[in-house]
Amino acid sequence: MNLSRGRETWHRALAFASIVACYSLVSVLFSWPTVRLDSSVFYTRQFDLYGVLWMIRHVREVLFDGVVTATNFPLGENATRPDAYVLALVALGAGDKVSPLAIVRLFVLAGPVAGALAAEHCAARGFGVRRPWSLLAGLAYGFNGLAATAWLEGHVYFLFDPWLPLLLLSLVRLTRSAAPRTEGVKAGCYWILALATSGYIGIFASLLVAIMLVRGVIAQVDRRRALRTAAVPLLIFLPFGILYAWVFFGGTGQVAPDLWRASTSGAASIARLTSWWPGVDGKTYHSIATPLGFVTVSLGAFAPIVLARHRGWRTLLGTAAAAVLVSFGPVISPGLGAGGGVPAPMVLFAGTPVMTFLHFPVRFLWLAYLCGGIVAARSADEIARRVGFLPGLPLLAMAIVDSIALTGAPFRAEPVLAGIPSAYKAVPAGMAVLDLFGEQPVALGEIGVRVTKLTTYYQTVHGRPVLAAALPTYGKNCRDRIAARVVCRLLDWKPGATAGAQADVVDLEALLAELGIGAVAVHSDLFAPDDLAPILDGLRTALGPPAAVSRDGGETVVLFLVRKHPNADPLARYRKLLEAVPETGSRPGDQ
Repeated sequence: MNLSRGRETWHRALAFASIVACYSLVSVLFSWPTVRLDSSVFYTRQFDLYGVLWMIRHVREVLFDGVVTATNFPLGENATRPDAYVLALVALGAGDKVSPLAIVRLFVLAGPVAGALAAEHCAARGFGVRRPWSLLAGLAYGFNGLAATAWLEGHVYFLFDPWLPLLLLSLVRLTRSAAPRTEGVKAGCYWILALATSGYIGIFASLLVAIMLVRGVIAQVDRRRALRTAAVPLLIFLPFGILYAWVFFGGTGQVAPDLWRASTSGAASIARLTSWWPGVDGKTYHSIATPLGFVTVSLGAFAPIVLARHRGWRTLLGTAAAAVLVSFGPVISPGLGAGGGVPAPMVLFAGTPVMTFLHFPVRFLWLAYLCGGIVAARSADEIARRVGFLPGLPLLAMAIVDSIALTGAPFRAEPVLAGIPSAYKAVPAGMAVLDLFGEQPVALGEIGVRVTKLTTYYQTVHGRPVLAAALPTYGKNCRDRIAARVVCRLLDWKPGATAGAQADVVDLEALLAELGIGAVAVHSDLFAPDDLAPILDGLRTALGPPAAVSRDGGETVVLFLVRKHPNADPLARYRKLLEAVPETGSRPGDQ
């Protein structure tokens, strides 16, 4: 008896180790070349990773103060709506001994493996899918288009989410008549962890709870007992949910100025659901390519035939289909643009406060990948029962191809230098830095946001306060307001200019000192040559020769120091300047 149990335990451990090894290998391929652990570069495609690195570096201020004084100087960065609590707690536990890039790499490499293992476990234990077919559920959930987007866009906290599959498993068990009471507690805890991972994941978890518990209560004969059972996860979750809502709605955060554009640019489209292609990684498409996978779609399509006599799959398939429909946002578009297409159900909420919190309806596909992957695994299992084991094995290989080739994840990452321009070393500790780069018209999209976030990443390395804001505060960015005034003064200056223009430049050092600014960093590669010359000449006139010029870190930076001692309390001067600077950033009148 003991020998038999020992062999069974050994076989289970070996099977689990094999699954971990399989998913780990897929993760290495999926996130290639992250596994190389090259400290001189990191890999991304869009600019949001800079904000994540900023949050990790300043995690204590984000969690405990709600304001980060090192960015958006002198106002400070409003961080009263932190979203990725799981990532923040990991960063807090790691402390300063672990670099933000190391934590990001951990989430990129280990996060999809954890999610895949949870989805595979859910398929096997909750829905009776035999191995190796249960691996299809893990591949669909852990290594999909949204996972690739989360990595390439920089929202790496989405990658570590085993909570949705584990919550689904607990809900399935909870709705059975012989369910242990502990399953309700587990479901409540997984629900909390899902919300702590991201507000989006919390919404998806809440939808899963509603769908599965309503289905379970309806299916039970003793509905009063079923209601008491269903109340357990709600009672566990409710205190944290109320606290989260209080913190979220009590703070201030991102509000998109154009809700229609925000909800359509972050939505799925028919093209995005088919495959990846190079154009999707352009500067305005957020690297959103979310193919559903040929294996998942094909096996899901066969479900009504091969699973007709089975129970449970219809709810999952319906949830997956509904998630795909919602992911289109207000319009079912055939391509990338916001034009064309037919209205979708979400059009009822377009332009309303609901869309304020759902800029990226495409993220509803996490539910589709989870539920659709489990249905596909069940279909594959049933087909294998009928035609044999060997004919179905190519499905596993094809699913891996879907995860790697269809998403294009390992072919899309671009290296970014981890080192920063060495010119910042010339700035004395504690002195605020005003970064100047070419002001871009709105028509060029998010180039200005990209560069602004890059300079906040620089701040996490050089440690000096910067005027740039790490979060999209829409009009409350101190750098934009002050840089507009400084650049306008410098562009108006030239030898032989009017007395007023010359006085503007001569008085520039006094203005910068009053605003608490100790250095000006000119990112010269980002200026048009005709603009760069008067700007550099004007700064030499006002501040003297450059303190440092560097051509490393991927760009040229010319750094000037403010010789006057900066104002220790610049807030009053900044607010006075704010009243005189128009919102458009055009040249203000003299004060």
